[in-house]
Amino acid sequence: MTINVNRLVQNAVWDNSLQDVRDDMTQMVEKVHKYLLAFNAILKERQAAGLLPVYDAGFVSPEKQYLTVGVNGFLEGAEALGIEIDADSPQYIAYAEAVLQPIYEANRKARKDGILFNTELVPAESLGVKNAAWDKADKLFVLRDCYNSYFFRVEDPKVNVLDKLKLHGRAFTKYLDGGSACHINLDEHLTNEQYALLLKAAIRTGCNYLTFNIPNTLCKKCGYISKHRLDECPKCHSRSLDYATRVIGYLKLVSRFAEARQEEEHQRYYAKGLEASHGQGD
Repeated sequence: MTINVNRLVQNAVWDNSLQDVRDDMTQMVEKVHKYLLAFNAILKERQAAGLLPVYDAGFVSPEKQYLTVGVNGFLEGAEALGIEIDADSPQYIAYAEAVLQPIYEANRKARKDGILFNTELVPAESLGVKNAAWDKADKLFVLRDCYNSYFFRVEDPKVNVLDKLKLHGRAFTKYLDGGSACHINLDEHLTNEQYALLLKAAIRTGCNYLTFNIPNTLCKKCGYISKHRLDECPKCHSRSLDYATRVIGYLKLVSRFAEARQEEEHQRYYAKGLEASHGQGD
């Protein structure tokens, strides 16, 4: 069950008080827990009826399966409050705590034998598009057609790789025990040494969940595939190309993304090699 943070924030805040956000989030989590427990009960009924052979075979243990409270529209909620999206912004850090800490504490309080809750900044492949459309239809403050799944603006060229690692570091992810992948979009592959420096930087910032995205090229004429982003097929010289990258958590051709996701992908900023590794050894 995923909470639309942008909608919650705009409905909660009347005097720019983050306490309003905390209070409303606490109430929302109580509702979400009820939905998740109902879903869990349905799973148990299906298992008892012999409809979940994967569970019966021991591949999945119901007692160890998390009931996840999802989060989407986090960044958009901060934008609605006029908060600067910056890793060193006290306001942004305070906003993160106001949104995420109540979920984390409610999850821990509600744990009991066989019931585990956690929190995740969900990929929201299609939901990010739907949330933006629903909020726009209700005249809420919406800046984009697809909500981010990160703590940074994926389209912002001013946010370098170090910024992204910091924004997915300890200050922002300490209350997310179910995932918050930091996607590092690169225009080209780096050297082994450069990747090692980035991983060391991730350790220093406390970013424990990251991946590198470099677009792959597919020639639609001859089928040639390259792990690099090309403007022309080196085999048949066709310029009829498609590109594969992560839509969120898995590799997929951009032409097969949902329409709004294709637009979001076109806006993504892919850092250049030297720029991506600049300053990593400082």
